[in-house]
Amino acid sequence: MKEALLLQFQHESSGYKRLIRFLADETVYMKNRITEVLQNDFHNNMLEGVEYFQNEFLKIDEIIGFLRNSIAELDRYLSKDFFEDKNKKETKMIRESLCKKIIVAKNRFYELQTRFNDFLLANIGI
Repeated sequence: MKEALLLQFQHESSGYKRLIRFLADETVYMKNRITEVLQNDFHNNMLEGVEYFQNEFLKIDEIIGFLRNSIAELDRYLSKDFFEDKNKKETKMIRESLCKKIIVAKNRFYELQTRFNDFLLANIGI
């Protein structure tokens, strides 16, 4: 039973890491998209919006860093030497907290991505 639970936690941690890499990659893509817009399709009326989104992307980077630290904390609890009956409850609490944070971060990211794309569609080619 202990091994099955440990394996489940490890699979979840691996999935969280893949998700964080995806969010980081997509944030870089959107930052690069800002650069493209500034080089090719920039209009002065876009300046405030571009600055806003650049700042929001930096906030997402901070969230990603925080989540990476939280995943590393979970991974420390999942080391075979540490994962014992006395630590299962605490490990579950850390996992539940991390899961909630990831859901919030994903929702925030996808909302930002949608608003960014809407902003570009509304302002490019004016």
